[in-house]
Amino acid sequence: MSSIKDKTIIDNELKKILLRRRKRIIVNNDRNICDIFKDNVLKRINENEQLKGYCVKVENCDDLSITLNINGKVLEYIDGELKVDEVKGLENNENECCDYPTPSSETDTDMNIEDIDNDDKFEDDLLNIVKEETKKIEEKLVYALSLNEEFGSFGYSMDQKLFRIVAAMSIEDIDDLSKEVIPNLKEMVGANVQYIPLFFGFPKKVIEIEYIPIVYKALKNFWDVGEYIPYREIEIKENKNIKSTEPIKVVYKYITAGKEEDIHELMHNLMNSAEAISKQDIEDLKTYILKYDGFMDSIPIVIPNKENLAVITNLIINHCKEDTPMEKIYSKFTIVTDVLRLAAVMSKGNATLSKVRFKSFSNKERRLLMKLLNNCTNRIEDLSKNRTLWVRLCERIHPYHYKNLYPELVDDLVGTYKFKMGKKSINKELKHLDTIISIYELYKKNSQNVSRHCIYNLCESIQNLNEYPIPDTLKSNLNEVKRNFVKLENENLDDITLIQRISKNKRLRLSRVRELCQQQKLNNISQKTKNNKKNNKKNNKKIKFACGMKEHNFFINKTYNKNQLNSINIDEVYQTKDNLLIQTSKINEKIKEYKQAHLVFAAKVDDLLEKENYSEALELLAKRPGIFSRRLDELLAKVNDNEKVLQIFETIASKVSVKVLLSLKGYFQKRHEKLNFRVFLLKGETSKLYLTYKVKETLNLEICNKICHICEQGLMLHFEGKPELKNVYISEDLKKYLIPLDVRNSNSSLETYSKGSRFNLSFKELTKEEKLLYIQDLEDQISKNKETINDNKKFITELYNDIEQKEKKEKEKEEKEKEKEKEEKEEKEKEKEKEEKEKEEEEEEEKEESFSEEKKKEIEKEIDELKNENKRLKNMIKNDMNELNNCKSSLTKTKMNNVRLFIWWTNTKNGTIIDIDLSVMIYDKDLKNIGRVSYTNLRDNYFNTYHSGDIRNGGDVNGSGAAEFIDFNPEFLLKNGARYVAVSIISYSGVTFNKLDHCQFGWMEREDLNSHELFEPKTVRQKMDMNCESTSTTPIIFDCETREIIWVDITMTEKDTHVAIENYTSSLQAILYYYLNPLKDNIYNLIDLH
Repeated sequence: MSSIKDKTIIDNELKKILLRRRKRIIVNNDRNICDIFKDNVLKRINENEQLKGYCVKVENCDDLSITLNINGKVLEYIDGELKVDEVKGLENNENECCDYPTPSSETDTDMNIEDIDNDDKFEDDLLNIVKEETKKIEEKLVYALSLNEEFGSFGYSMDQKLFRIVAAMSIEDIDDLSKEVIPNLKEMVGANVQYIPLFFGFPKKVIEIEYIPIVYKALKNFWDVGEYIPYREIEIKENKNIKSTEPIKVVYKYITAGKEEDIHELMHNLMNSAEAISKQDIEDLKTYILKYDGFMDSIPIVIPNKENLAVITNLIINHCKEDTPMEKIYSKFTIVTDVLRLAAVMSKGNATLSKVRFKSFSNKERRLLMKLLNNCTNRIEDLSKNRTLWVRLCERIHPYHYKNLYPELVDDLVGTYKFKMGKKSINKELKHLDTIISIYELYKKNSQNVSRHCIYNLCESIQNLNEYPIPDTLKSNLNEVKRNFVKLENENLDDITLIQRISKNKRLRLSRVRELCQQQKLNNISQKTKNNKKNNKKNNKKIKFACGMKEHNFFINKTYNKNQLNSINIDEVYQTKDNLLIQTSKINEKIKEYKQAHLVFAAKVDDLLEKENYSEALELLAKRPGIFSRRLDELLAKVNDNEKVLQIFETIASKVSVKVLLSLKGYFQKRHEKLNFRVFLLKGETSKLYLTYKVKETLNLEICNKICHICEQGLMLHFEGKPELKNVYISEDLKKYLIPLDVRNSNSSLETYSKGSRFNLSFKELTKEEKLLYIQDLEDQISKNKETINDNKKFITELYNDIEQKEKKEKEKEEKEKEKEKEEKEEKEKEKEKEEKEKEEEEEEEKEESFSEEKKKEIEKEIDELKNENKRLKNMIKNDMNELNNCKSSLTKTKMNNVRLFIWWTNTKNGTIIDIDLSVMIYDKDLKNIGRVSYTNLRDNYFNTYHSGDIRNGGDVNGSGAAEFIDFNPEFLLKNGARYVAVSIISYSGVTFNKLDHCQFGWMEREDLNSHELFEPKTVRQKMDMNCESTSTTPIIFDCETREIIWVDITMTEKDTHVAIENYTSSLQAILYYYLNPLKDNIYNLIDLH
């Protein structure tokens, strides 16, 4: 069989995604071990002279067992031994029943069952063939079983289909598969630091062949009934009877065989999701786009969720090749808000449009955005929904540059601004006229009140009015007034004079300053003012200020006559002002008409409801079923005719989206109940919960039931075109799983649940008899470990003795060498044959010496290994003794159900020290805070809840990291008045979780916490990578009464903030109430509607 690695074109990163999300391993060959077993047996039978004349058919083949039908006689072989020998009633030899064709001679075809029964040689040959082939199959199974045991160390097991395919692989392929999958499993369960292989040197070291039948039967029993005994337990028990009750029951997860199409289907489903995808989903899609060139084929025709559309398009823009056909993406943008979301995501903002700061787009990106906007319809209404954001975006994309290319689009983007541009100019002109009028009136009232500054403002306004289309007569009159008050500046002022003017607050002609700057004289000016230290800094500021001022080429005369103000034609000034006001009024009228003509839908509805014109409002809302449904609760409260509202809703329900119908059904299921307070989940990068004590009045139960019924009917109409489920059993457990409606801020985890869903703790009920058996097993294990330690000590003593004896031999050899040297000196003339013999002896002695040194090192290494093993066994004995004492003292108890929470992390690659804190808050049934365990309170003796200790340094990023644990017993908490345990994780260092290189949270469900390891990967029920853009999060809540885990996975604070759990009680209370009383429907009801 060719290597899997050569067969598939899928990148390893994509295989990792498929394994993590779908528990599938890509294999490109369906040939399994049963096919090999069957073909080999039939081939051997056909090659055998004694057997090839019979009609042979394989009725059943199951790894180590095979059932043959030979001329009507059924023979069943299990583990190479004949188990069944009975005739099924077939009397004739029919060629069509054979898996191999039989000879056509009459002598051969006349063989019948009686011939088989009387032929001992036949049975012996057949038994030998089956035995030999079974042994070959066992030799192949050993590698697959060993690999499966390695999977079991992480809480996973191959299903029957995958196991049979893997068993048929070559050793090289299995080795490649192990190197590919094991690292991924370690990463998935968070055991990538402390994992120790079960078989060192796999595939050279595997399960002992004598255990193959036992291990395979245990695995087959797991496939059939879900109970499995790991190889470690079998190895410990050796020849003892294996008991069905084990001290720790591990819930294994299946890994099955997959195809290349599975990864494409997975990515298609992600992009086709009706809900906003999580950050982990986005990372997976990014990997898919980078690693697979044909990703465009997996993009659905319509991407239903608009946030996902923006995210996916941005991934394609940033990571696709130049020749990617982007036309497939352009057609998916139908409304301008979609383009706004895309611009936000391109600017590294959020697709929810919260706190967006647009970047400076490149020309290529501007052309893309304008092209997408031009393809959208109903632009005016959508542009009005996010007016401020559109203003900011237009500042970045410069739509006026594309006026010739997209004139209608630019006109829509400008909107009323095209009228306001003229109005802005008129307002400036009015401002200058008002200045002239105010100064003139001030002069008429009391000329003494007219200061030099007033005169300057007058002249400045007159000069500015020259830029506007005022009447020529008025312009001439005002300029004449101005000339009586000012004089022009001499352009040939030297630098010193310029400095003096600046120092005296004289107005500076801008052109002169620019000229000086162009001639690089600004430094010279600064240098000349150094003598005046007090004014140096002040003058530099004035020079810089002057460079940015408007141009003024006049100075007020030292002496002037205020009576010149009488020459102003004030009547014409007033007339000009009145004309401008009329123009402003006309512009305002045009703006009003434009807004009225382009009045948005929501404004029309609000206007009708405010005027209590309910009939028209309902008729208008009915045209948009989605908006009608979202405002249904509001309509029931405002409109007096509930029957009419529900009647309209019933007629349009089939046009409402599935998501909105499901949300409505979940909401109105509990609308008749009186709430203590209300909690709202706000969109954004960080999920925020808003709590208010203002609650709505309850709604009539009959109305609520009718709304739910209408929603169900609408959903059924949506589903009637879908394929029928037919004979499908719907598990009652699905009632605890809520329909996922909020996953955008979810952390990446080993398994994915919708927020607010519940699932049971997999605790095992232990009877007294089971505990006694468990105690007996512990005592046997302790006794065996002690015997092993004694045996190791004896063996170490023997090895030391062996070393001493070999050292004595070496000394003797050295003495012999010295004697030989003396003999060589005395007998110089010896025959050549003797010299050659001596040389040969010397070479042999050298070989013995080198062999003895290597042997000595091996022996010393073996001694060290035995010593380390003894240390390990002593620790095991110590732990087992503690566990044994606990078990003996718990014989009166009915359960041993504990939970261990853990958080593991390291410092960052740049050396930043990271401090992560694991905490819990304990609440009663009324959500009253009654206890806590955190870094400020390491133990709560009343509830027997303990913290392992506060660790403030995660250690090297490539090291073993740091971990904190919290242990508690749900049953004990419940007896003492507690109900809920809320888990909190805080990044005390202030670094958000998504910027950490390693940070993983999870929990282990254990019968007893005194195990040999602090962290056993196979017992991890759930593990999640902390990657949210926050420093505080609540992943789960434990319900001690129902013994359920409530999946929350919600962030608590924004970036760059952190807070101790005891100071965050109000937020935790909101989280508890929101997810303990969810206004959502469950998956069971959704499937049932199909």
